[in-house]
Amino acid sequence: MDFAEWSNSIQIPIIYLSFFITIPSTALIVLHLLAVTFQLPAQSLQVNSCLVLEEMYTIIDIRIFHRKLPK
Repeated sequence: MDFAEWSNSIQIPIIYLSFFITIPSTALIVLHLLAVTFQLPAQSLQVNSCLVLEEMYTIIDIRIFHRKLPK
């Protein structure tokens, strides 16, 4: 596989990457707004935020960074 084929094959993972960064980031913003609006304890917000980020990085690691690079 040459560089052109490889660069074309990586376009889909880049789209995945943008979704997996945007969606959890939006979720964190919503969690923060809910916490501020309803005066939820900060500790519960931190736990939820950590779980969202952990899931995001696990998905990114599995789906994107385990692809074979061109030789």
